[in-house]
Amino acid sequence: LEKGAGGIDSSSPLEKGTGGIDSSPKSHYNKKLKPFARKLRKNSTPGEIKLWNEVLKGKKMLGFQFLRQFPIDKYIADFACRKLKIIIEIDGYSHNFKQDEDKKRDQRLILLGYTVIRFEEREVIHNMDNVIKTLEGIIKQKAYDQSPSPPFQRGTDSQNDVNVLKVLVFLLAILLSSCTDWLDINKDPNNPDQANEMLTISAGISSVAYVYGGKYQVLGALWSQQWTQSPGASQYSGLDSYDINSSTYDTRQYGELYTGALKNLEYVKNLAHQKENWGYYLIANVMQCYTFQILADLYDEIPFSEALKGDEEVTNPIFEKGENIYDSLIIRLDESLSHDFEAETVEEVGDEDLLFQGNIERWKQFANTLKLKIYLREVYKNPEISEAGIKSLYSNTSLKLLTTDAAMTQFINETGKSNPLYETEIRFFNNPNLILSFTLYSFLSEKGDLDRLNAMFDYPETGGGHNALIQGNYNDPEDPTGTNSTSFSKPVMFPTYPVYLMSASEAYFLQAEAIIRYNVKPYSTAKDYYNKGIEASFIRLLFPFGYSLSEITALAEQFYGPGQPYEFPAEGSPVEEFVKAIIIQKWIALEGIQSLETFFEHNRTHYPKESPVPASDESNYVPGEFTVSVNNVTSGRFPKRLIFPESEYSSNINTPAKKEVFEKIWWDVKSE
Repeated sequence: LEKGAGGIDSSSPLEKGTGGIDSSPKSHYNKKLKPFARKLRKNSTPGEIKLWNEVLKGKKMLGFQFLRQFPIDKYIADFACRKLKIIIEIDGYSHNFKQDEDKKRDQRLILLGYTVIRFEEREVIHNMDNVIKTLEGIIKQKAYDQSPSPPFQRGTDSQNDVNVLKVLVFLLAILLSSCTDWLDINKDPNNPDQANEMLTISAGISSVAYVYGGKYQVLGALWSQQWTQSPGASQYSGLDSYDINSSTYDTRQYGELYTGALKNLEYVKNLAHQKENWGYYLIANVMQCYTFQILADLYDEIPFSEALKGDEEVTNPIFEKGENIYDSLIIRLDESLSHDFEAETVEEVGDEDLLFQGNIERWKQFANTLKLKIYLREVYKNPEISEAGIKSLYSNTSLKLLTTDAAMTQFINETGKSNPLYETEIRFFNNPNLILSFTLYSFLSEKGDLDRLNAMFDYPETGGGHNALIQGNYNDPEDPTGTNSTSFSKPVMFPTYPVYLMSASEAYFLQAEAIIRYNVKPYSTAKDYYNKGIEASFIRLLFPFGYSLSEITALAEQFYGPGQPYEFPAEGSPVEEFVKAIIIQKWIALEGIQSLETFFEHNRTHYPKESPVPASDESNYVPGEFTVSVNNVTSGRFPKRLIFPESEYSSNINTPAKKEVFEKIWWDVKSE
């Protein structure tokens, strides 16, 4: 028996008080499936239960009635509105393997006059606000189309919301299909004479997400030893062996961040400043600071104060030291937070804000948490600056820091519109290249952290338990080149996975470290944030697979509770013991979503530790310790940076001399 999908209803609604299900040909109701529908209703998934109770039950959704497990034709839809002929489907993990079946169902139901709306299970669980806004936009449009006296008049705020959603779909489709030079920042695709903040802010955020959640995610996962190159392919063997040159990361990443993300954000910032439109101004500034920090942490010296000034004929911007850029980022963030967000000139931000959907308070939290991250990154290089900055930050009694995800969630399961990592690794390469690193596997298996391991990685397609490869050992004679990667565990990837710019786990761990270092809050608060960081990781990974919240909480506590393997160090322990515990948990929690951040944090703290023996030394190797890639080309030295793309050397006379991949970034001064 197949479950259904959905559509748009042009049939007349049932009269109130009929009490029955419409069995007329127009509704295509199938009485024979009623027993099966009841059975499915009793075995609803967590996402279905949440959507029903919080959004659809009792005509909560704009006054329209939805039914659960409604039999239509030969299918059973998760939810259906007979009046609008809208069907909502919640796709769990199994739907990743039934895309052809889903497509056939959708086509059949569309022929019957229905419209299908699909959400991923994890999206319903973790981003209900976006689900609600999407449903409201579609339902308002359908109600308008069917009503001779529309309940939502054209030109109203409600109708404009629908138009915004259409614009976002347009932006996302263009960005993910061709990210370079996709939007001329001087021209609005709907109004060639003038771009505006609404359109361009979406472009800027999307561009950052495309790079950070795509190729930078692969780089971070390889260099933080969560993933490694499989013996069955060679696409990432250069990265995995640290064989980096000026063509490794080119204009599709470095160039896209400057000419795409930062340029679009600069346009929004300048326009918003002129109009004193401080909400958009804050968003653009925070996103620019976030992006500049990534670039500075990868390259050390980058164009900054003279960047983005091609219209002023600054074609050879100077490269500034990362240390000076950090100081400027703090100043920019403080200035962005200083404005009156209740002023009459401030326009409301909506769904064009792809991270928080116009919630400016969340952007303030993001800005302050980004400041905290900047201060902690330089803690070993400039301890006085870090301490003074963090204490000043916490001296604000009204300070609020991020405790939720800053993530782009608008991806859908269509070619060119999916999560950027899924788009390249699954749709294009069918994922033969990336497999589980023995470094991460050895740690999680030794600690018994198997539920998270199973959620992070699929079992080998050939069967059996998890199989990992020692970092960079893709030429292992026991697994010669050409060995099918199906014999190894591969990272789990879904088309609708969000791109996390800062996860709740990262935010909690940052706060825990700051408290422990400078006693800005009690020890108990640091411990609580550390535990919440771990718990947030368990929730993100396990909830989509059918675990209840109570089960997840209990399971997480089995790891961070008293006497358990991840227990927070006792009060009064050396600071480095706390830092070690926090960073190792960050390394685990950010796997697959913010792996580049775990690479930076390893270089900052050198946790997990770097092993003096190879992983093949079973008697002496400590599970989880980093081992230099077996096929490294750096004489046994770990990677520390990227090399500027060749286009930068050929076009900017101020580009610094080439450095080696193992030369440290300015803040990487802690002894190993």
